[in-house]
Amino acid sequence: MKWSDEIRMATTKRGTRAAATSAVAAAILAWASPSLAQNICVNSPSFVPGLSGPPIWTGAGTVRIDLNDPRWAAATLRRFPQDATGSEAAYRIIKDGQQLSVSIHVITDPTPNANDAVYFGFSESGTVAHLVRLNLPGSGVEPIPITSFHTWDRTAGVWGDTGAAPPIWLKDPRAWRTAAVAPVNPGDPGWEAVKAGVQWAINFKVDLPAGALTTDFRVFAATHVTTGVGSIDYYVPDYPIGTTLVPGTIAPQASDTAWQSVTALNTPCPAGITLSYMNLGTTNASSSTIDTSPGSTNTFFADPSGIAAPVDNKVLAKFRIAHWGATIADPQAPWTDIPGATAVPSSSSGSHTHTFACVPSGGGTCPVLGAGEDPHQCMLVELKAGPSAPAGMVIETPSAYRNMDFVDLSTSSRQAEINVKGLQAVTGQAKDRDVYLYVKQSNMPAHGDAPLWLPTKRMSAAKKFAETPPPAPPRRDKPPEGKGERVPVKVAPKAQPGKDGKVPPAAPQQPAPGQAEGQAPPPPPSEFGAASAHEALVSSFPTYEVHVYYDTGVVVKIDGQDQRVLRPMVPFGYFLQHDGPLYGFTSAFEAQAGVALQEVSPNFFHVVIPNEGKITVKSTITAEEKPKSGEPGGPAPCPACPPKGGHRCQCDVPGAPVGGGAWLPALLAAIAVVWRRRRSS
Repeated sequence: MKWSDEIRMATTKRGTRAAATSAVAAAILAWASPSLAQNICVNSPSFVPGLSGPPIWTGAGTVRIDLNDPRWAAATLRRFPQDATGSEAAYRIIKDGQQLSVSIHVITDPTPNANDAVYFGFSESGTVAHLVRLNLPGSGVEPIPITSFHTWDRTAGVWGDTGAAPPIWLKDPRAWRTAAVAPVNPGDPGWEAVKAGVQWAINFKVDLPAGALTTDFRVFAATHVTTGVGSIDYYVPDYPIGTTLVPGTIAPQASDTAWQSVTALNTPCPAGITLSYMNLGTTNASSSTIDTSPGSTNTFFADPSGIAAPVDNKVLAKFRIAHWGATIADPQAPWTDIPGATAVPSSSSGSHTHTFACVPSGGGTCPVLGAGEDPHQCMLVELKAGPSAPAGMVIETPSAYRNMDFVDLSTSSRQAEINVKGLQAVTGQAKDRDVYLYVKQSNMPAHGDAPLWLPTKRMSAAKKFAETPPPAPPRRDKPPEGKGERVPVKVAPKAQPGKDGKVPPAAPQQPAPGQAEGQAPPPPPSEFGAASAHEALVSSFPTYEVHVYYDTGVVVKIDGQDQRVLRPMVPFGYFLQHDGPLYGFTSAFEAQAGVALQEVSPNFFHVVIPNEGKITVKSTITAEEKPKSGEPGGPAPCPACPPKGGHRCQCDVPGAPVGGGAWLPALLAAIAVVWRRRRSS
C-alpha cells in the first residue's frame, strides 16, 4: 500500500470518493508495498492427500464445510491494503480452468448484521465488466445460503444497475457467521466460523470468459462492514483520492484502469516472500520486550519465508518500534527507527534470517526508552529488495506489525496508548478525531461455578503452526492427463514370503502427480487447514484484542443511505494462557487521566482525541480461580489421564473425543455460553 494514501475519502456527490481538503500528495516511498504495481497471480489447487481439485463446500463431489478447507492451501490469505495487520479482513482466490473459487473473510466486525456485504467484480474487456454485492445472511447452519444480491453491469463503458437477481456467472454462494447463541456442538449455527477464527465469511465461485485463460483481466474484491456509527471498508485494489465510484457501491467505476490486474490464468505463479507478526521480535525471554537493564544488548530478528536460497542480501529489513497500543498505519505515525537497523540484510549465517544487535553506548540502553516507558513495545518490520535480489522477486507481505503479546494469567493489567499523530498530515485537516474502540474477546467465557481447562495441546499446536507454518503442498499447475483431479497414490500389496522363506523386495510406490521420483509425498494437511497464523491462534487461545478506528469525516452513499467512513488503525491485544483449572474470565476496559469512553454498543466505545494527540487506556483481565458463588461446583477436578473405567479423559483437550481432532474441542462445549466481553462489576 502507498503509505501516504492510507486514507481514502468519500463524498456523496457524483459517486466519488474525494477529500474535502487534502494537503498530501501521493508519494511512492522506498519502503512502500509493491502490491499495487504487481498483478495478482492466481494459483491452481495443491496436491493434498485424500483430497483433489478446488474446495467444494456444497453440491456434488468431496464436500468439506470447514472454511479453511486444506484445498485452499495454494491460495494464501491476502490482507486488504487498508488492513495493516491482517487481523481485520482477508481474501483468497484459487483457479480451476476458467472457474475461480473466492473466499472473503471478515475476522473482526463489531456488529455483524444484514447490511454487511462483500463485493466482487471482473472485467471482460476495457468496456465490459460485471459487479455483484452479496449481503450477509442471518445465522444458520453453515454454509448458509445467500439470498440477498445486487448486481451492476458495464456495457460500452457505461454502468447500469441490473437488479437483485444473482448473476449467471456466480455459483455456490454461501456464508459462515457467528451466531447470537454460542455454538456447543458441531453442526450448531456458528460452529464453523468460530473454529475458523472469523466473525463471518462468504465463499463463491465465478465462471470467467475464455479470454481470462490467455490474457490479463481485472477484478475488484471488497468487504463492507457496517456498524451503528459508520462503515469500515476493505478493498483491493486501493484507489486514490477522487476516484469515481459505481453509483451506490464502493467499487471504482473505471474497471479498465482502476481495478486490480490479474495475470492470465494459464500463467504459472512465482513464489512470494511473506512475513508474519509471529516471525519477528527480540531474542529476550519475552520476544515483545525490550531489556532496559543498564548496558544490556537487545537483539532483534525477523524471519520472512519464501526467500530462495542462497538468501544472503536478497532482502533488506527495517526495524521500528512504538509505544504499546494503536497508531495509524502510515509513516507519519509515531514510529521510531531502531538506530542502525534501517537496512538489515538477509543472511544464512545465523539462527534468524535478519538479525540486528542493538548495543548500548556506556551504561545506557539500546534502543533508548523514555523514563517510565513500558518495556513491552510494538514493533514494525518493513521489507524491500536487497542488492542481490533476482529479477522478478515478489514480496507479498512487505511489512508486519507485532502488536499481539502472549500473557500468562491469573491477572494482567496493562496500559496502552491510542495515538492519532500523523492524521493531520495524512488528511490535511487539523481537527479533533472521533475514534472508536472495539474490544473483541474470543474463547473467554464469563465467570461461573464450573471448573474449566484450557485446550493446552491445541493452543501449543496453534502457536507452532503460526511460528512455522507447514510447507505448502505442490500445486496442480498441470492436471493429470484426462482427469483434472489428483490421481491417488497406488501402493503395491504387501509382499509375501516365497518358498525359500525370503520376502522379495517391494515394488516401488507410484509417485503422486507433481511428485518427482524418490521425492517424499505431499505432507498431510495441518489440523488448522489453510488458516492464517492469526486465525489459527484466535480459534485456539483465549484472545483479547482492541481494534481501533478513526472517523475520516467522509460519507459514502449505499442504497440511498449515508454512511460515515471509518478507517482501521493498528490494533493490539493478548493471547492468554493459564495453568490448571479456572472458572471463566472477567475483564475491565477504561480510559485513564479522566478521559471518558462512551459505549455506543456492546464492547464498542467512542472517544474524542485531540488533533495529533493521544489517550491512555487500561485493560485488566483475570482468569478467575474460584467459583463465582464462592462454593465449589461443577465436575470434580480432572483425573489422571487416561482415567480408569473407559471414560473419556478431558484434561488436555476438554470434551474432545478420545483420539479425535476436533477443531474447537470442548472449550466450546463446556464454556461457550458467553462470547462477548463482560465488564467486571
